[in-house]
Amino acid sequence: MTSDFEHSEVALFQADLSREVRQLVRRPAVWVDAKSTVGQAASLMRQERISSVLVRTEPPGIVTDRDFRNRVLAEGFGPDTPVTRILSSPLRSVDAATPIYEAWSTLLDAGVHHLPITLDGEIIGLLTSTDLLKCSAQGPVAVLRRVERLSSREELPGYGTMVAEMVSMLLSGRVDASVIAGFVARLNDALLHLLLRWAVRDLGDPPAPFAWIVFGSEGRMEQTLLTDQDNALIYADEGAARRDWFQALADRVNADLEAAGFPRCPGGYMANRWNGPLSEWIRRFNGWLDEPRPQSLLDASTFFDFRRVAGELTLEPLEEVLALAARKPVFLRFLARAAMEFRPPPSLLLRLRGDSWMLDLKRQGLAPIVFLARCYGLEIGGLARNTLERLDAATRAGRMEEDTRALITESYRFLLGLRLRLQLRLLSEGKPTTSKVVFSELSVIERGRLKDSLHAINRWQETASIHFQSGF
Repeated sequence: MTSDFEHSEVALFQADLSREVRQLVRRPAVWVDAKSTVGQAASLMRQERISSVLVRTEPPGIVTDRDFRNRVLAEGFGPDTPVTRILSSPLRSVDAATPIYEAWSTLLDAGVHHLPITLDGEIIGLLTSTDLLKCSAQGPVAVLRRVERLSSREELPGYGTMVAEMVSMLLSGRVDASVIAGFVARLNDALLHLLLRWAVRDLGDPPAPFAWIVFGSEGRMEQTLLTDQDNALIYADEGAARRDWFQALADRVNADLEAAGFPRCPGGYMANRWNGPLSEWIRRFNGWLDEPRPQSLLDASTFFDFRRVAGELTLEPLEEVLALAARKPVFLRFLARAAMEFRPPPSLLLRLRGDSWMLDLKRQGLAPIVFLARCYGLEIGGLARNTLERLDAATRAGRMEEDTRALITESYRFLLGLRLRLQLRLLSEGKPTTSKVVFSELSVIERGRLKDSLHAINRWQETASIHFQSGF
């Protein structure tokens, strides 16, 4: 049962989310001329008691207190150094009418701590991560700070609880579940960067450039609560002679992720098993496209949602292989046929069962959308991994009707939110999370929306089956 205090906390949080960022700006932005020196900028910042100044360049730039530590002191520059030598440009800014949660997203995406606020194209002030921290102790920026401050592996347990608390607060604030998933992905990325730094610190410098990739819901940035690990490690071919180093890296990071609350993948899709030189991965990707057997289709469905999280190795060669899928109609036909194995229950069956039927929201609701969106995304040769972005891209390419895209997008958002509410309720009750829901336990509004969503998915699958000629 929710206490009055908890109700008030949620109400306050909802009010914060509805606020525009202009309401957090306490003072006008402070500027320095492009001819100013580092010493002059530092003096002004001390005088005004601020952590950054804007620089009148074209386009405008910014100098922060971190720049003085990382670009002045560390490089041994003197006070007469031109401020243009250390500034950051171009600026990442948001409009004054931007909701606070979108400002969170921008800060996390850009990896910065200062965000210029614009009104009618003019910068009116600066928003800092500290300003956003004051909005909620459980908001994304606050959790990110806590992740960045982890100092040892002993502090990893509890990360999952920390994320779940943030997710619960955001959902209570009526933030869309797909937006919440984006926040979770960014926090998980920050954790992974930290774990990789620890591993490299223990093992020594990498013998060759590498890339750590994630896939599945994490690759699509659709994970809401922590789920099984889905990751792999790719390194430059010149590192093949040091497979032992990369194997040790994968083993350490996989173990640390498990300690942080990410269970090991039952199917073994983890970097400790899936690691190797880039040339091996290119051959593997090409093989899946050329021979769409059941195992190949399973592997392709898993790895073709990959997203690079860390590392210096470019993965453009793999992107080029994925682009070839648009010219592989046989592969797309088999992939679409495999996607059709995930279906909502027929409407007639639901009517016969009355209100007692149970639905797996993931397997019978979300998976049909995710898997089919992947087919459309590969067909148009797009780079998008996120399901909603794939639907948008397919519509722009003329492969989907706008009405269909709108219906499926709304269905996806509803199902994702419903599943998340179910899982958070189970967590609060100390029960294992599941994606299965009993129809009779839903509200009248939820029942109606669920039926509409399943009907929309069924109709879309019928259209897609004809489009991909998968009914063979």
